[in-house]
Amino acid sequence: DEGVFVGGRFSGSPLHVDQIGWSNVGKNFSGRKLLAVWPHGEATADLFRQHCYRLFTPPLQPAEEAALAAACKVALLTPGDVVLFSGANAHMALSVSLSLSLTAYESFVNFHPRSVAAFLESGTERQYRECRARARMVEEVKEEVVEAILDLKADLDNGRVSDPLLLAHAPPALQALQRDAFIAGRLKEAARLADAAGEHGGENDGGAPEQQQGRPRKAARLQDASP
Repeated sequence: DEGVFVGGRFSGSPLHVDQIGWSNVGKNFSGRKLLAVWPHGEATADLFRQHCYRLFTPPLQPAEEAALAAACKVALLTPGDVVLFSGANAHMALSVSLSLSLTAYESFVNFHPRSVAAFLESGTERQYRECRARARMVEEVKEEVVEAILDLKADLDNGRVSDPLLLAHAPPALQALQRDAFIAGRLKEAARLADAAGEHGGENDGGAPEQQQGRPRKAARLQDASP
């Protein structure tokens, strides 16, 4: 996923959790913006239910001040600043400059075990009900993850990966992702198609299944990063 946020003073994104538990990397190009991030999971459940989809704007109420005090990070983003955090954590962003603020972001699934676990919670009962993704949305994202897994496995198998961090962290992350029933099923089907293509003289380099070739690729990104 990717996008751009543009807004004036005291506009922003209210307290929420991303529908998909991936990581977000963003850059603030202009203006100033406050970003607050809270601890992941049950530690923030009561606070989340109390303030879900509420944007804290001045003057703050006592309950809002208490909520901000419970955040694990509150940061002021200035022009040129880059931010990385997990969208599975409750978070909120508020433009505070007189001029327009402009921030671009991109989402990806990183290799840290906690981040993989948060991604696999998407759409399950472990995710806050108010922000829980629909099953079809989760499946569409996992289809893209499968494409990325196939590409990465082919690169690993063919020795095209030399970065020591990727070599260390990619295999256990791929194993964890394959414990998901939907992802495992799609990978099994891809292997079956590859075997069938080989039996008939076709070629498959370990990338996307043949039935998916020819359509636009927008594979979810799999990268090594901290949660």
